[in-house]
Amino acid sequence: MSQTPKSPWSTATAIASIDDLLELHDRDFVEAAYLIMLRRPVDPSGCAYFVRRLRLGYSRVALLDQMLKSPEANPQWEQVGRLRETLARYRAARRSLKGWWWLYNDPEVGKRRALMRIRALHNEVGRVGHEMRAAVAELRCEQKSMHELVLTLLQSMPERNAPQRSPGAAGSLPPLHDRTTYDVREIDLSRSGHNVLKALRF
Repeated sequence: MSQTPKSPWSTATAIASIDDLLELHDRDFVEAAYLIMLRRPVDPSGCAYFVRRLRLGYSRVALLDQMLKSPEANPQWEQVGRLRETLARYRAARRSLKGWWWLYNDPEVGKRRALMRIRALHNEVGRVGHEMRAAVAELRCEQKSMHELVLTLLQSMPERNAPQRSPGAAGSLPPLHDRTTYDVREIDLSRSGHNVLKALRF
């Protein structure tokens, strides 16, 4: 039994600021960006196009600006905190010499190949991290179901056929551990990705 995946709409409505949006990566980012900028689910061709650009290291701010140019752009995107200011700054930087430093050095929008490689790596780390967390959640759900099934079987067994158990252990199994030494949830992949971006500035 697997957990019900979150609705893309619930993910989009939970985004209050541009920082929340930039915490997402790969397909998750594209799906949320479509819902925020265009107010509709992403179509297969659009998803493939934008995901490919993310994996090549293109800026997420640049992709948001590209979506904003679509005739489908919905005014409700302005409700996301600091999104308007970020896009206005990005556009201004492209039109003036004053913005050269931002476009050259900023980890999120810089155009140098080194920065694009870092963004591609950051996106991949985010994508793999999401898949790992989803896999761990599914495994833990299956572990809980198996635990409950074994307990039910033990409780339904006749006493004469039941295996010998120590006093006080009848009808019970060792509790599930909520955390393990190598629990993937202990890895702050998002923070690690930000540290990579800050450290690898060329």
